[in-house]
Amino acid sequence: MNVSFKDKIVLVAGGTGGLGRSVSLAFLAEGARTIVTYRRETEFAELQKAAETKAALLVAIASNDDKQRPMEKDVLKETFAKSGNPAEIEVYSGMHGWCPPDSTVYLMPDAEKAWSRLLELYKKL
Repeated sequence: MNVSFKDKIVLVAGGTGGLGRSVSLAFLAEGARTIVTYRRETEFAELQKAAETKAALLVAIASNDDKQRPMEKDVLKETFAKSGNPAEIEVYSGMHGWCPPDSTVYLMPDAEKAWSRLLELYKKL
């Protein structure tokens, strides 16, 4: 079966480590518009550098993740500014896992805001 992913939109959950990283790079090499979820901003920056791609990003950081690594959002902002890639980076008040409705720490107002921002980003693809 011969399938082309050129200009297709793909989502890779956990796309910066292990198998997910390889899958992300393969889709990017095929010309797919690749959306990647990840936990560590530094891993995403490494993936982006490896792929040498241009991207628009929404980075929604949980408050407890920000407390553990408060400087990472600043590094991200600087990195994306230097690369010319537009990035919306914001710390949300919820704890890690606050977006999925079935999560024990689900925070509806923040989740709805993040999802609406993500949908706006998808419209630009």
